[in-house]
Amino acid sequence: RHARHARHARHARQAFEHMMSACEEERAAASLPPIAEAATALSGGLVAVVDKHRSKFGLPPLADVAGTPLLQLQKEETVAALAKCAVANEGVMETLVALNSAGLAYNIATTSGKPRVPVCVDAASLRPFFPAEQIHSGESDFDPPRFKPEPDVYLRAAAALEREPTNCIAVEDSGSGVGSASNAGMGLIVGYVGATHIPAENKESHAQMLLEGAKAKDGRGAEIVITKFGDLVPLAMAFEGRRPGVHWFTKDLLAKLEGPYYLK
Repeated sequence: RHARHARHARHARQAFEHMMSACEEERAAASLPPIAEAATALSGGLVAVVDKHRSKFGLPPLADVAGTPLLQLQKEETVAALAKCAVANEGVMETLVALNSAGLAYNIATTSGKPRVPVCVDAASLRPFFPAEQIHSGESDFDPPRFKPEPDVYLRAAAALEREPTNCIAVEDSGSGVGSASNAGMGLIVGYVGATHIPAENKESHAQMLLEGAKAKDGRGAEIVITKFGDLVPLAMAFEGRRPGVHWFTKDLLAKLEGPYYLK
């Protein structure tokens, strides 16, 4: 059971189910009622606070969804909230424009499922850069799903660009993602810690985790971790222009990066 739970915790689709299961077990051990039963007994004041925050995400009052199974509610409302709140990280739009100008192709290789990812793309005004055929999902495009750190979604993304994985760059913000890119044999793995979900005080420790590559079969982590998304452009240009037998990851290249970065 513990091995199964550990596996589920690694999978974005199943993380909430795992959390719910563990919570129910702990509540039962403490002689507390099930979550669904407890939810019906929330006080008016608490409900008002919850409803106020739900409205920020475009979600209806709790009374309107009473009786809906929590797992179903979580999946549906996650998509609804993302449709209202998802925004591109700073520098992403400008970076994609620069990559287009340089003639460098790209796509999305994610473990998350559809429609969650397309909804985020639309909400963040990134659809011109990522039409449907450029979005590859480990959960939705495979049967059974193939979640990171398995390499499948990166192999699929590389094949869609008609490139060998060794001639591709992966940009990742998670340990499982770095493991997936490494296991797929991606030519360069760039970690990114500039996203808003990583608190400033955790950026350095998160960067070190990405560099370590604990979830890669060969222990390979990111070669570099950047804090400014736009720094991907000089890295991508240098990678694309590299020549066999010539060292390209140079001090001159690193000097072009505008934000702090981390190396092994």
